[in-house]
Amino acid sequence: MAAQNQNGPNKSLFIYTSLIFVVAILLIILSFFAMSNRDSKMNETEQAQSITEKTAALSEENKNLAEENKTLKDSNRVMSAALLSIANEYYTAGDTAKAAEIAASVDASSLTDEEKTVYTAITGTAVPTAVPAAE
Repeated sequence: MAAQNQNGPNKSLFIYTSLIFVVAILLIILSFFAMSNRDSKMNETEQAQSITEKTAALSEENKNLAEENKTLKDSNRVMSAALLSIANEYYTAGDTAKAAEIAASVDASSLTDEEKTVYTAITGTAVPTAVPAAE
Protein backbone atom coordinates (compact mmCIF):
# COMPACT_ATOMS: atom_id res chain seq x y z
CA MET A 1 0.00 0.00 0.00
CA ALA A 2 2.82 2.31 0.64
CA ALA A 3 3.85 1.95 -3.02
CA GLN A 4 0.39 2.93 -4.22
CA ASN A 5 0.29 6.00 -1.99
CA GLN A 6 3.59 7.26 -3.43
CA ASN A 7 2.44 6.82 -7.08
CA GLY A 8 -0.73 8.90 -6.51
CA PRO A 9 1.01 12.10 -5.39
CA ASN A 10 3.73 11.69 -8.06
CA LYS A 11 1.12 11.20 -10.76
CA SER A 12 -0.88 14.25 -9.68
CA LEU A 13 2.35 16.32 -9.45
CA PHE A 14 3.25 15.22 -13.00
CA ILE A 15 -0.24 16.17 -14.28
CA TYR A 16 -0.10 19.52 -12.46
CA THR A 17 3.36 20.31 -13.90
CA SER A 18 2.24 19.29 -17.41
CA LEU A 19 -0.83 21.48 -17.10
CA ILE A 20 1.31 24.47 -16.07
CA PHE A 21 3.59 23.97 -19.12
CA VAL A 22 0.62 23.65 -21.49
CA VAL A 23 -0.93 26.85 -20.10
CA ALA A 24 2.44 28.64 -20.41
CA ILE A 25 2.80 27.57 -24.05
CA LEU A 26 -0.76 28.70 -24.80
CA LEU A 27 -0.04 32.09 -23.20
CA ILE A 28 3.14 32.45 -25.27
CA ILE A 29 1.21 31.69 -28.49
CA LEU A 30 -1.60 34.07 -27.50
CA SER A 31 0.86 36.89 -26.72
CA PHE A 32 2.63 36.34 -30.07
CA PHE A 33 -0.61 36.83 -32.01
CA ALA A 34 -1.63 39.79 -29.85
CA MET A 35 1.75 41.44 -30.46
CA SER A 36 1.48 40.85 -34.23
CA ASN A 37 -1.97 42.43 -34.26
CA ARG A 38 -0.75 45.40 -32.22
CA ASP A 39 2.22 45.94 -34.56
CA SER A 40 0.01 45.94 -37.65
CA LYS A 41 -2.36 48.49 -36.06
CA MET A 42 0.59 50.70 -35.09
CA ASN A 43 1.90 50.56 -38.67
CA GLU A 44 -1.51 51.68 -39.95
CA THR A 45 -1.50 54.56 -37.46
CA GLU A 46 2.02 55.57 -38.49
CA GLN A 47 1.02 55.48 -42.17
CA ALA A 48 -2.02 57.65 -41.45
CA GLN A 49 0.18 60.16 -39.62
CA SER A 50 2.66 60.05 -42.47
CA ILE A 51 -0.09 60.80 -45.00
CA THR A 52 -1.33 63.67 -42.83
CA GLU A 53 2.17 65.11 -42.59
CA LYS A 54 2.68 64.78 -46.35
CA THR A 55 -0.65 66.48 -46.98
CA ALA A 56 0.31 69.36 -44.70
CA ALA A 57 3.69 69.71 -46.41
CA LEU A 58 2.11 69.68 -49.88
CA SER A 59 -0.47 72.24 -48.78
CA GLU A 60 2.29 74.51 -47.49
CA GLU A 61 4.28 74.05 -50.71
CA ASN A 62 1.17 74.83 -52.78
CA LYS A 63 0.63 78.01 -50.78
CA ASN A 64 4.26 79.06 -51.32
CA LEU A 65 4.04 78.32 -55.05
CA ALA A 66 0.83 80.33 -55.36
CA GLU A 67 2.52 83.30 -53.69
CA GLU A 68 5.56 82.91 -55.94
CA ASN A 69 3.28 82.70 -58.99
CA LYS A 70 1.54 85.94 -57.98
CA THR A 71 4.89 87.64 -57.44
CA LEU A 72 6.15 86.50 -60.84
CA LYS A 73 2.96 87.66 -62.57
CA ASP A 74 3.29 91.06 -60.92
CA SER A 75 6.94 91.23 -61.97
CA ASN A 76 5.99 90.22 -65.52
CA ARG A 77 3.36 92.97 -65.56
CA VAL A 78 5.90 95.59 -64.46
CA MET A 79 8.47 94.43 -67.02
CA SER A 80 5.91 94.41 -69.83
CA ALA A 81 4.94 97.97 -68.94
CA ALA A 82 8.61 99.01 -68.91
CA LEU A 83 9.28 97.34 -72.29
CA LEU A 84 6.22 99.01 -73.78
CA SER A 85 7.43 102.35 -72.45
CA ILE A 86 10.82 101.81 -74.12
CA ALA A 87 9.11 100.72 -77.35
CA ASN A 88 6.93 103.84 -77.20
CA GLU A 89 10.05 106.01 -76.88
CA TYR A 90 11.54 104.40 -80.01
CA TYR A 91 8.21 104.82 -81.81
CA THR A 92 8.02 108.49 -80.82
CA ALA A 93 11.63 108.97 -82.00
CA GLY A 94 10.66 107.54 -85.40
CA ASP A 95 12.36 104.13 -85.19
CA THR A 96 9.24 102.06 -85.79
CA ALA A 97 11.16 98.86 -86.63
CA LYS A 98 13.02 98.86 -83.31
CA ALA A 99 9.79 99.80 -81.48
CA ALA A 100 7.92 96.90 -83.11
CA GLU A 101 10.77 94.52 -82.26
CA ILE A 102 10.68 95.52 -78.59
CA ALA A 103 6.88 95.51 -78.48
CA ALA A 104 6.88 91.94 -79.82
CA SER A 105 8.41 90.75 -76.55
CA VAL A 106 5.71 92.44 -74.44
CA ASP A 107 3.04 90.26 -72.78
CA ALA A 108 0.01 91.96 -74.25
CA SER A 109 -2.47 90.10 -72.06
CA SER A 110 -1.31 91.92 -68.94
CA LEU A 111 -1.55 95.44 -70.34
CA THR A 112 -3.98 98.11 -69.17
CA ASP A 113 -6.36 99.78 -71.63
CA GLU A 114 -4.00 102.75 -72.18
CA GLU A 115 -1.05 100.41 -72.71
CA LYS A 116 -3.09 98.33 -75.17
CA THR A 117 -3.75 101.47 -77.19
CA VAL A 118 -0.01 102.21 -77.32
CA TYR A 119 0.75 98.57 -78.18
CA THR A 120 -1.77 98.65 -81.03
CA ALA A 121 -0.28 101.89 -82.35
CA ILE A 122 3.28 100.52 -82.28
CA THR A 123 2.61 97.07 -83.71
CA GLY A 124 -0.25 98.03 -85.99
CA THR A 125 -2.20 95.00 -84.81
CA ALA A 126 -4.91 94.52 -82.26
CA VAL A 127 -3.97 93.14 -78.87
CA PRO A 128 -4.45 89.37 -78.88
CA THR A 129 -7.07 88.19 -76.43
CA ALA A 130 -5.73 85.81 -73.86
CA VAL A 131 -7.38 82.49 -73.22
CA PRO A 132 -7.94 82.13 -69.46
CA ALA A 133 -5.53 79.64 -67.98
CA ALA A 134 -6.95 76.76 -66.00
CA GLU A 135 -6.03 77.06 -62.36
